[in-house]
Amino acid sequence: MKNKIALLEKNLNALYSARDTMPSRAEVDKQIIKLREEIKTAKQSLNRMIQNAVAQKKHRDVGRPNLESNQPSLLKTIADIALFGSAADDRRRTESIRSVKTLNELTQELRKIGFDISRSGTYLRLIPRKSNTAEGRRHVSTVPVKLIRAQTDHHKSHLDSKFAETSIHYLENIASILGPDQVFFISQDDKARVPIGVTAANKQAPLLMHMEYRIKLPDHDWVIAERHKLIPSVYAGIKITSSMLGQPQAVGYSGPTYIAIRSGKHSSSTAYTHAQDFETLLELEEFRPLAKTDHGLIKPVVIMTVDGGPDENPRYEKVIGFAIQHFKRHDLDALFLATNAPGRSAYNRVERRMAPLSRELAGLILPHDHFGSHLDERGVTIDEHLERSNFEFAGNVLAEVWSSMEIDGYNVTAKYVGAEHHDVEWLDENDVDIPKSDESEQTHNTEQQSKQSNVIENLESWIRVSWTEDC
Repeated sequence: MKNKIALLEKNLNALYSARDTMPSRAEVDKQIIKLREEIKTAKQSLNRMIQNAVAQKKHRDVGRPNLESNQPSLLKTIADIALFGSAADDRRRTESIRSVKTLNELTQELRKIGFDISRSGTYLRLIPRKSNTAEGRRHVSTVPVKLIRAQTDHHKSHLDSKFAETSIHYLENIASILGPDQVFFISQDDKARVPIGVTAANKQAPLLMHMEYRIKLPDHDWVIAERHKLIPSVYAGIKITSSMLGQPQAVGYSGPTYIAIRSGKHSSSTAYTHAQDFETLLELEEFRPLAKTDHGLIKPVVIMTVDGGPDENPRYEKVIGFAIQHFKRHDLDALFLATNAPGRSAYNRVERRMAPLSRELAGLILPHDHFGSHLDERGVTIDEHLERSNFEFAGNVLAEVWSSMEIDGYNVTAKYVGAEHHDVEWLDENDVDIPKSDESEQTHNTEQQSKQSNVIENLESWIRVSWTEDC
């Protein structure tokens, strides 16, 4: 365009020079006027092209740029705010987060941090209620957080809800102050029992189907025989961030996962089995960075958050006894066991691992008669040894499926644990004074100084532990 303008101006100057010598001056004036108009139009086009080039350098796409281009950490911040203190999905089937914050509270928190965003802008970055609607298609860049509509199944809050929640927040503060070098944080719970011989999960996952044959599933969904199920006990190692001193958000939700699978007929989930599993996961290579120091010793402070069942609740004597056993065996400085109030187990960190585990069970049928049927026509066991072998094979199949997974970039380790095992040394409750409380038990060593780190030497000076003795 610049060359064209230069050529037009050159012709215009030539006409000006030849105008006085030309016999028909009126004809030359017409040509001059025409060239002036062409030059004016060409210069306007050139200016328009320059302005467009400058604008395209600022914004490569048509229209106003989205908020993420100017505020790249927006989505991560929304997830972090909604994640802390939130609950898992009701039925543990999806990985969506049920946040305890409202949309207004979430928007206000973002503005306090420094983000320039409106209430509707915040909503468009959450999972829509229905993605196939016109409004749902506007939710392009979203985080796994969903607003829930008002439910009619609300129940009265438990008396100890605030106490249990506050106790866990205090433990998170302790973990953030001491840091990941001193604290091993673990969350545990039992997953729903997995039946063998029938479809393991009551939902369907996407399947790749060959055109030459059909996928065939049994035409029944009842159990093969009584108690033909597997019991998965899930243990979630929790990673602690070292640069968030005194902030409970330092205790995250990610980490390695260990699953102990047992026969639902020949074994059960008890305080004893959980104690055995705790000793097992301490030796796993995946848990080594979280559980042990650089010298190979167990970190001096262990924090466990558990469910409120009788096999895990810290108010029961057997659970307390095994906690004291762990405390003395590993020479810990402090061992904390905490549980949420009844009906609030969804807030336990391990519940976030349940949905990915359930997804792997879709369409899976665990064999119940790999080595031959151990049942008669009425479903009664006729060969107990064969039955145990079939249960073990089914458990190993399930362990292989789960061990091939990764959750949040961390490996899952699953193992089948047989009914026969070596006894763990039992500590006679008469040899130790057992303190009790309703929702949380803290076992603290007041007689010896820490041998692990100088940070633990003054643990007694700032942790106030109150014991409530049962009459």
